[in-house]
Amino acid sequence: MASVVQKEFCPQATCLIRAGLQSQILLPSDSDYNTCEESYFSNTAKLKPACITQIRHPQRRPRPLAGSNNIHGGVTIDLSLLNSVRFGSASEAVSFGPGVRWKHVYVKVQKHGRVVAGLLLRGGNTWMTARKGFACDNVVALEVVLADGLIGTADRNTHADLFRALKGGSNNFGIVVGFTMSTIPCQSVWGGSTASPNECIPDAIRITGYFTKRVVENPDSNLTRPKSDTWFTLTVKIDERIMPKAAEVHDGLVEELKSYVPDFSFIIQCIFQPLPLAFARHAVAAGGNVLGLERNTSDGILLQTSTMVKTLDQREFAYPRVKACIRAVDEYTATINGGILEWLYLNYADESQDVLRSYGLENVEFMRAVSRKYDPQQIFQYFCPGGFKLLGVML
Repeated sequence: MASVVQKEFCPQATCLIRAGLQSQILLPSDSDYNTCEESYFSNTAKLKPACITQIRHPQRRPRPLAGSNNIHGGVTIDLSLLNSVRFGSASEAVSFGPGVRWKHVYVKVQKHGRVVAGLLLRGGNTWMTARKGFACDNVVALEVVLADGLIGTADRNTHADLFRALKGGSNNFGIVVGFTMSTIPCQSVWGGSTASPNECIPDAIRITGYFTKRVVENPDSNLTRPKSDTWFTLTVKIDERIMPKAAEVHDGLVEELKSYVPDFSFIIQCIFQPLPLAFARHAVAAGGNVLGLERNTSDGILLQTSTMVKTLDQREFAYPRVKACIRAVDEYTATINGGILEWLYLNYADESQDVLRSYGLENVEFMRAVSRKYDPQQIFQYFCPGGFKLLGVML
């Protein structure tokens, strides 16, 4: 009874109680609230909502409430209990809820000699992209709760516009409560890492460029504790002048962090990933997405710079320096004809980067049209502000 009384004093919880969701509400005083908060892999993602509502069945229609969202003082809609996994032997597709852990999906499909890859609403650049396209291009159907609370299916034949917009458009259109993906034949995966001294950087840069150009000819060649983190990204053309500059800037960042974190208890990385023009062809074959990769005019390199540190003050030290590193590489690359490729990868981007704009005017206008059609009151733009929003895109 005490728990119910407490929840009645939370305005957001009161709205949920009136909607019949009383048994699914968690307040900061509930032990399960803290369990949910601690489940985030990064400390920077651990916010303090006024309450958490846990959805057990999509039919209960989780919907945004005015003044409520997944930020401090709002409402977090927790989908972790939607964790079923089903494999269709005839279709060789796998269906699962958004709360499932990928390891459970892998176990299910591995029994049938198949695999899938994740990060579905934000693109998903995986070790299978050269063979099958981005992860979002392997989605065949989505079950979506729209702003009016209705649940619908989006695929190539039903709500095809919404289906395309969700493939790369992130959380601008609804709450996805179910995914169906085609699976990829794969009996085993070989993986690991290698380490080389700084003297090998020129060779590594040369090999990366060569690998990017050849990866489509041999797509199988691409099979390769909580902290506060900072991620930035940039896409550049293959040019043996650009990557050495990025490596040089990265070395300077390492030295700065070493001066502030004397026990060297941080992780820092500068990653180069192939982004050949051919990646866009898989998207077209799968019905299209909104990433805009087809706008690239040359094979590219996806650059990701990130740090992981232990404390908030260390992150406050690292953040502007990582941002400055990306800016330095960006400014240098701009001096090279055609060096900058406009596209940004959402999963690697910082909130200050204009990701959706980098998809191109045509795709932004398409997403806005889909948003107005399925969310005429713009609930997901104004009352669910987390992530990269169409509302903030300036063209």
